[in-house]
Amino acid sequence: MSLIQQLVTLHRVDSQFRALEGRLDAARETLTSQERQLAVLSKQTDDMRSQERQLKTTIHALEVEVASNGARVEKLRGELNASANEKAYKSIILELKHLEENKKKVDDQTLGEMQRLEELQKRVLDQLAKAAERQRFCDIAKTELEERKQEVGARLEELRAERARAASSIPERERKLFDATADSTDGEAMAAVSEISRRHREYSCSACNIEMPFEAVLRLTSDQNTIFQCRACGRILFLEDALRDSIAPAPAKK
Repeated sequence: MSLIQQLVTLHRVDSQFRALEGRLDAARETLTSQERQLAVLSKQTDDMRSQERQLKTTIHALEVEVASNGARVEKLRGELNASANEKAYKSIILELKHLEENKKKVDDQTLGEMQRLEELQKRVLDQLAKAAERQRFCDIAKTELEERKQEVGARLEELRAERARAASSIPERERKLFDATADSTDGEAMAAVSEISRRHREYSCSACNIEMPFEAVLRLTSDQNTIFQCRACGRILFLEDALRDSIAPAPAKK
């Protein structure tokens, strides 16, 4: 078997292998994307929960301050009723006024913080709903990945072994060139030569449709142990048997 025939055999197995592996990779990428989005939602929810705890702590501190001020007001009112000293009376009045002003300020601040907390809790509920929906997508993606593994897993291993066998008989330099070309062309390392017009000797690469010199086509008919690559797309070129036989020069008569 010539080098080109060996490469064509490898190409056909490699294309099948990459196609199946691509299906698995696509399923994995879908799951990874869903998990990544879920992680972002979870992080955002954790941040909101932290803000919620901080707001509750602030509100509690303000309520304690209000209660403390209320107790102080009650005590001062008792002292005011019992006061017989004008200076002490005025001092108590001033402090009561200050406490009332502070109470209004703290009440306003508490109301603002409670409104913020209420809005934040609504956002948390919305975020939790989004996370639950994203978790549903993750579960679906996991199921699809497992189904895909069961569907193609066995065949993928068979093709992996076939590809290894097909590659084992190809020299290392040519095999590395094939692999590099396959990697850069999404698994389509080889392309057949297409006949446009035999009369006008017009041929092209079937992958990129770039026209080929007829001399190059003739070389492909006579030399199947040398790699010829398309000058445009870089794919390894080959002739289908029927086309090669039809354009190969006739053997000289003895």
